[in-house]
Amino acid sequence: MDDRGRVAVPAKYRDRLKKYFERRAKSQEGVGELEDPTVLEGDSLIVTVSLMERCLVVYAPFEWTRITSMLRELPTFDSQAHTIRHAVLGYAEDCDLDRQGRILVPERLRRYAGLSQRTKMDLKLIGQDSKFEIWRHDLWEEKDEMFNRRIEHLKEDPNSVLSTLVL
Repeated sequence: MDDRGRVAVPAKYRDRLKKYFERRAKSQEGVGELEDPTVLEGDSLIVTVSLMERCLVVYAPFEWTRITSMLRELPTFDSQAHTIRHAVLGYAEDCDLDRQGRILVPERLRRYAGLSQRTKMDLKLIGQDSKFEIWRHDLWEEKDEMFNRRIEHLKEDPNSVLSTLVL
């Protein structure tokens, strides 16, 4: 992250997004391929908070549509469902991609994830299938160590979920 709060979107993720935005452009405007395959300028990603970790989660528009549909299905008068909707939707921000394939992460989201707002910072971007997470590097290192300990424990005592998973 640079000193202005911009984060470069990984090339692998930009390539997947490029295909999505091209399909969308073709269906809406009859436009063909994008001129520069590395740039998706003007298109946006949705950034919000993780409910499970002190990190940010970045969604492509097509995945965000699925997430908001699931949130709408939560019970209206359930306090936990209300909290979940409030956090995920309340923090969500559309972040436009610039010409270099970066997004500007708003200050309140940076604050939530413990990301410094005035200095260049090492981040860890963790791919999670149809989304990715933005972690402060030191927090990710701690979490990664914990995950490694859990993996060792799972090997020793797999539960029913793990035993049905074939990788």
